[in-house]
Amino acid sequence: MNQFISRVVFAGFYITVVAVITFVTPVHAAQAQFSGCTIDQRQTLQTAVDAAQVTVELIEKQFAALPAPYRARSPRYSRWFGDFRPDRFDKVAEVFTRINTVLRTNTIHFDCACTDRYYARARVAEPYTIRICSLFWNLSLSGRDFSHIGTIIHELTHFADISGAHDLVYGTKLSRQLAINKPGKAVINADNYEYFATNSDNLAFSGDGRILPIGKFEPLKFNAPRSARLPEGGMHLYSVQNFPDRSGTVVVTSSAGDVDLYTYPSADAASLLCESSTSNVEDQCELKQNHTFVEVRAYEASDYTIEVRLF
Repeated sequence: MNQFISRVVFAGFYITVVAVITFVTPVHAAQAQFSGCTIDQRQTLQTAVDAAQVTVELIEKQFAALPAPYRARSPRYSRWFGDFRPDRFDKVAEVFTRINTVLRTNTIHFDCACTDRYYARARVAEPYTIRICSLFWNLSLSGRDFSHIGTIIHELTHFADISGAHDLVYGTKLSRQLAINKPGKAVINADNYEYFATNSDNLAFSGDGRILPIGKFEPLKFNAPRSARLPEGGMHLYSVQNFPDRSGTVVVTSSAGDVDLYTYPSADAASLLCESSTSNVEDQCELKQNHTFVEVRAYEASDYTIEVRLF
């Protein structure tokens, strides 16, 4: 039990919630069935299902507990499903409720005979049968981008009575862009549900409706370039206090690797002002308000320089 809980903590859950979970025995999927799976593979899959069920049960409670006035300001929801609209919010909440119900009450069939270079595939015509493929066994229980927990949740969203989600895009970068540019598509994309659930960035979405800062923002000075290094998936946070009578641009230049640039109007990152996530050496965003919060995220391990240029 302690080992399982430590993995849940690593997935980014809040400490107060984990304290509750430590007193609860995970609910096994009812009569999970396996085909072509070794004993070790069965144990790995059962652990993944148990962890996925704990994950989605917590999410269901968070959706139910979030007061209506705060729903449009959830950083976690906004990151993966874009601008708030009540019907889309309700759809996402209902999908996680359905996943939780399936994991608690239905038989999950796992077929381990797949040797394709995929993580898994849902047999949508045979609820709830999931083919576990060769790449799945290289994953950890929880983790960034791909994991056992995330894969189970991803595949379950494909079934028609849960969501009927598609694979419109793959990966955190494209899924986040989908949420920003086409939120109506994000709510029918399986990866967006996966990344929302695993929450590897530990974004706030607490049941009391509080909006929490995503981290400490270091101040940037005008015309004073700063150089830094980031590992893959890492991020740095900055803030810019603008002069009211001047306009400017924040510019990030990659000397190695690829970083992306995001700006926000507030420290909770609940809404986005600008995204520059090109593969070019330079990304930039115009500064349009008196105080701007800046996120630099490494798509690849990167060396970069950031500066604020005044016009």
